[in-house]
Amino acid sequence: MGISFDNIWIALLILPLVGFIAWSYRTSDRRKSSKERWAAILRCAVVVLLLLSLAGMSIGKYTDRTTIIFAVDLSESTRDIRDSMASFIQEAVKYKSAKHDIAIITFGKDALVEQPVAEDVSFSGFETVPESHFTNIDKGLQMAAALMPKDSRKRVVLLTDGNQNIGDGVERAKSLFRQGIKVDGVLFETKPVQEVQITSLEVPSKLYSCRKSVRKWLVHRFRPLI
Repeated sequence: MGISFDNIWIALLILPLVGFIAWSYRTSDRRKSSKERWAAILRCAVVVLLLLSLAGMSIGKYTDRTTIIFAVDLSESTRDIRDSMASFIQEAVKYKSAKHDIAIITFGKDALVEQPVAEDVSFSGFETVPESHFTNIDKGLQMAAALMPKDSRKRVVLLTDGNQNIGDGVERAKSLFRQGIKVDGVLFETKPVQEVQITSLEVPSKLYSCRKSVRKWLVHRFRPLI
């Protein structure tokens, strides 16, 4: 069994606050009745339970099983390296331990389950086809986290070229780490492509024949994530 906290600093407030309640009770000049003593104990219990709740305490059972989920970037920019990514997964599955469960998901703009979590996985190539015109690493990591069973160690192996253009994969990876899910990235090199996205276009509501129109474009240029 093990105990973990989402925010250990809140949990550390328990001792000083309980100590303050106990000190206030002991130094009080009032006559200490049994009712007041039980009231102090109740206040301590309420403070402890409230802080443990705010700290996000969880009790977990130690296990020797590990769930590994491969999150594979099948966006347009990785078209030329998909065979290499498939070979990487095949080698990993071939040499996996009997204590490892494997799953595979693919993502582009959306995320799809290629192989659900299982001990025995047969993988020969990608069959799912996510929307490939965007790279949403955030969405892929979300899907991987949703597939994780509760009673195992958790690990995500991210296969990508790092050319994210929607979502925030870095923040999602940090969030998963706080949840006890380790994210490892495997970078596959691709030819650099400069990508831009037009997110809005503003034009006047009325145009007259002898006047020049003014157009406003909002353009985003994307840089690789890794």
